[in-house]
Amino acid sequence: MKRHILGILTLFISLAAFATGQDGDVIYINGSEYINGTKWTLLGKPIYNDSILTKALEASLPKKGYVTSNWSGYTAYWSIANNKLYLDNICCDDSPLPSETLHRIFRKYMDGNRIVATWFTGNIRVGKGNLVYYEHMGYTRNYEEEQIISLSKGKVTDVKVFHNYMKDGLSFDNFRPSIDIQDPEVRNKLFPIHPERYPDLKGVERIRTIVMDAAVDSTGHLVKCKVKATFERNGQKVEHPAFAAEIEEQLKAYYPWRVYFINGEFVSHIKGTVIPFRLYFK
Repeated sequence: MKRHILGILTLFISLAAFATGQDGDVIYINGSEYINGTKWTLLGKPIYNDSILTKALEASLPKKGYVTSNWSGYTAYWSIANNKLYLDNICCDDSPLPSETLHRIFRKYMDGNRIVATWFTGNIRVGKGNLVYYEHMGYTRNYEEEQIISLSKGKVTDVKVFHNYMKDGLSFDNFRPSIDIQDPEVRNKLFPIHPERYPDLKGVERIRTIVMDAAVDSTGHLVKCKVKATFERNGQKVEHPAFAAEIEEQLKAYYPWRVYFINGEFVSHIKGTVIPFRLYFK
């Protein structure tokens, strides 16, 4: 029961961390920090996969102020060598935890003088190079070079290597210069709507559209788009498929859209975009 409760608390901590961009752990692949290892950012916290380890570690961390970019309060240093994931060190404010503390917390996972992450089964994502995409939320970012490493009880079972890039074009995301559709003048130029086409909207001042789904191809063409349009009437939300269809067609008419090649797929960040409209009837 206690373990279940701790798991729920850890989940809430993780969700809180996702509200802002988080610093990653550090991992060295094919070696270590000191032995010919290549340094990558590990986009996640593998220790969180075990609630008992998480609780023991949190109890052992120095009582210092946390920063919003690192809610965990620590940076873990890892390495992959001989197809195993090792925990090499944990630092708080650039000060390493004493080795005796580290070995006490992870005593079940010691192999000689090294800690093998046999508690971890799943995927880790690591990246290096320039940022290709960034959102100020959790680990929602992508680097030029990334690997997705699959592990079973701390042993590497598969590695997928990716080279990411971006082709510029029209975009609503805020990582790079983009179109601000909250600006009424900009929005009206992009979407020259005609409310008089929808007499059933007479008396409605505002209608809200949201892009529910979208996909772009390698050239920046919007090949799939699903929009939902809603307005309020008598305190109830009402959908308007015809208005949504008009916005879908206008979105598809633009070219090129900004397209990201991320981990083997062409993606856009149009999905989830909210486009509000004020309706003026003549």
